[in-house]
Amino acid sequence: MQGLGLGIGGPSLLPSTSSHVKSNLPIPTVHTKKKSNGPLTKLSSGPDARHNPLTPLKPSFLNLVCTAAVTRQLTPPGSQADNLNVVYKFGGSSVRDAERMREVADIICSFPDLLPVVVLSAMGKTTNLLLECGVLALNVEAEKIQDLRPLQDLNKLHMDTCEELNVEPPVRAEVERLLGQLQQLLVGICLIQDLTPRAKDNLVSFGERMSTRIFASYLRTMGVPAQQYDSFKIGMVTSDDFTNADIVYDEALPQIKATFDARKNLREVPIVTGFLGRGQSSGAITTLGRGGSDLTATALGAALELGEVHVWKVGSFMNAPGTVISNARNMDDVLVTSIVLKNQVTLVDIISLRMMGQYGFLATVFDAFGKHKLSVDVVATSEVSVSVTLDPRKTENLDLELSMLKIDLGRIARVTSRNDLSIISLICNVQKTSKILQHTFEVLNDSGINVVMMSQGASKTNISLVVEGRDGQRAVQALHEKLFIRLKEAEGL
Repeated sequence: MQGLGLGIGGPSLLPSTSSHVKSNLPIPTVHTKKKSNGPLTKLSSGPDARHNPLTPLKPSFLNLVCTAAVTRQLTPPGSQADNLNVVYKFGGSSVRDAERMREVADIICSFPDLLPVVVLSAMGKTTNLLLECGVLALNVEAEKIQDLRPLQDLNKLHMDTCEELNVEPPVRAEVERLLGQLQQLLVGICLIQDLTPRAKDNLVSFGERMSTRIFASYLRTMGVPAQQYDSFKIGMVTSDDFTNADIVYDEALPQIKATFDARKNLREVPIVTGFLGRGQSSGAITTLGRGGSDLTATALGAALELGEVHVWKVGSFMNAPGTVISNARNMDDVLVTSIVLKNQVTLVDIISLRMMGQYGFLATVFDAFGKHKLSVDVVATSEVSVSVTLDPRKTENLDLELSMLKIDLGRIARVTSRNDLSIISLICNVQKTSKILQHTFEVLNDSGINVVMMSQGASKTNISLVVEGRDGQRAVQALHEKLFIRLKEAEGL
């Protein structure tokens, strides 16, 4: 799922681009929605009235005050639905504390015609704190593990949230037990002096395991039947590529479906851990890598043969001026709906040493990328060359893997790479691509910014430009000024 950037009048609906999902699967439509600091706005698409863009939700959602003197119950969702019919996914920012969890609960209970499966990420920065704990555990004595600052922060965050949400005593005890297991794992990492990929996946899994238990308990205390599920226990079978596993769909989807079919008469809201799976051979906890919770949601939608997956976003993704959408707008007039910036990417250029007309070049290239588990973001190709971008954060040792890639491809191609570049993606009106490119290159030329590489996605709604990393933010600001402000003023929109 691509990130949400600047949008005309606010947030916009972006397509799913998860490369993990096989094309022959019944993948549901993916909608991106956004929670902001003002009245909540639902963004979706389709002929159904409930999917009309800009349907306002209750403005009171974001200003809830819960005290001991206030008692209230939520209305369980899906009163007009026969079975589970949608997947909701909420990321870490959406469940970062007790207040945000209350907002999410209100959202879930706002649609009587939707009975959702809910996928949650870890609370706020929990995953980062867990990884920080793992690194620090390698450099302290075992008896000092309990004093690690990030571990203390994690304890406080989760126990304070339990207290504020008044979760059930058994769940509070379970969260305490998980925190105890986390500390034991860190002691083990300290003693063996090794943070293996397998141990790292086990380590970060505690975030989703605690957030889902806390949230499901809160829903139950508010009168909403809910049940927590660890995705690695309900059939999310993956490869054993720790830290970046792939879902084994042929095994996973039938198992997930069987799990929920057995409980479909209970009319409960399933709360499922995102990001996590179970290794096909090892049986150990795995993680799905970057964007893993979005992938979890999509896989659940496919397994349950549901028509839609709703991905909710919270807050602003970029420091730039925006507006509040108050009225529906004819999107036929719009050139670009959002701009997304991704920094610190690596560009790899592969130029064939063979003559034109030779077959098999692209197959050989991408076989090599698969062998070294290099995940590609953006691709531009010709008959004798390929340029791709890689995210260094997706590979544990990118320099080593690139060195091996160059060796493997050295007999057929010249391979070079460049670091610290930026990708600028324009989510645009497919009918006006030429006009968009005209304005885009005028802006970049006037700003003295050179485009290193350009690519257009198969959906034709995404144009990606690669520029020098130092120019990325400046390019986005200039494009925003032109596409969202000056053109809007010139056309009187």
